[in-house]
Amino acid sequence: MIQNIGDKHNFFMDDEGGEGKEPYEAPMNMSSNGNVSSKLIQMLNEQLAHEAYNSRLYLQIGAYLKNLGLDGIASLFYGQFDEENGHQKKVVDYLTDRNELVLCLEVPNVNFTPTTLTAIADAYLKQEQMTTGMLKQIARQAMNEMDLITFKWAQDMLDQQRIEEEEATTFRDKMYMAGDNMKTLVLLDAEFAG
Repeated sequence: MIQNIGDKHNFFMDDEGGEGKEPYEAPMNMSSNGNVSSKLIQMLNEQLAHEAYNSRLYLQIGAYLKNLGLDGIASLFYGQFDEENGHQKKVVDYLTDRNELVLCLEVPNVNFTPTTLTAIADAYLKQEQMTTGMLKQIARQAMNEMDLITFKWAQDMLDQQRIEEEEATTFRDKMYMAGDNMKTLVLLDAEFAG
């Protein structure tokens, strides 16, 4: 899912569902006080941008579903939008708690045009898997550097991410079971409405 380009990470989907824009390359002397390595600061700032992209993707999907009259399913994605914004705040809080540099990197436009509910479900799961992969890379880098504080932060994020990936998998399973059966979709919409 995550394309390694040297020490870069590419984590944005393009409109064909592939990898998108080149990632930001951070300056080598990014660390403001040496609490966190420049490599990890770069990765954390890329994670911040990735969470912002996820937020925008889920907002777009939620609006699309609401326009279809599937307000219950739309509410799931509006909830995901809020969660992704919360993840951004956790990255910012971690960096500022460590007195390190926060960069609001450019976030590309969401180039995902939903065509079916199964396509939405696939995109949702794929994006959550990308997020998991990026957090694993942060944890791996932190462990390699013996930065146990950043490693613990990444583990906490991965614990939350496991739940999000499970939710995305369940959603995907339900959408595939429903297929084009409108009666089933209406029942699922009511289920997601709460």
